[in-house]
Amino acid sequence: MTKATAPGGVVARAWSHAAYNADSVPEYLATYQTRTKETRMANAHTVEFGYLGDSRPVPDLTITTDDPNEFHRAVVRHAVPYLRPVLEKMGRPELADCIFQIDKDRTMGQFLWLDFQSGNGARFCAARITTAQDEAERPTS
Repeated sequence: MTKATAPGGVVARAWSHAAYNADSVPEYLATYQTRTKETRMANAHTVEFGYLGDSRPVPDLTITTDDPNEFHRAVVRHAVPYLRPVLEKMGRPELADCIFQIDKDRTMGQFLWLDFQSGNGARFCAARITTAQDEAERPTS
């Protein structure tokens, strides 16, 4: 760790790569790294798409990947061909140019369309995300 004194007596500390080892990692950083490893998308995830208008046009999808970016792209690649005709019937074909967004717990998602030029946006077609572990814990009736 490097210490520097700024004008006014303020001490600034910076971590250098040379000083980085397991014993010198601050506790908050070690906790963040542990949580990040625990929340990686290592399981098979099933995405159950909700309603768009009066129908559920997108069939469920199961994805197995560790990469969150690949997960988002796979959902969009799968869903947009099913969403496009419905959005065109609704008079909103531009919404098919969208991204898939998930919550921090990775239990639900939705499609997000943004038009930066006009400052408009829309969220649509919510989806539930479950893992094989979640399915095993779900009570049967």
